[in-house]
Amino acid sequence: MIFFLGVLLWGAVSSTNYAIQYNQKNYSAWSPVLWPVKVVMTIGIVLMLLQMIAQFFRDLAEARGKPIT
Repeated sequence: MIFFLGVLLWGAVSSTNYAIQYNQKNYSAWSPVLWPVKVVMTIGIVLMLLQMIAQFFRDLAEARGKPIT
């Protein structure tokens, strides 16, 4: 899961950077800019990655016999 989120984060950062740099817009009648959605998506992926890392260390501590409460 951590590897998957790392790859997802790498793609999200790249996509967000592109959207901000070129002012990417959705090709529709409304034509909204896409960078705010991509920034929120990237922040969500970072938070999920942090949660998975914290869970990994909790599981590791429990496997060693010293659970973190």
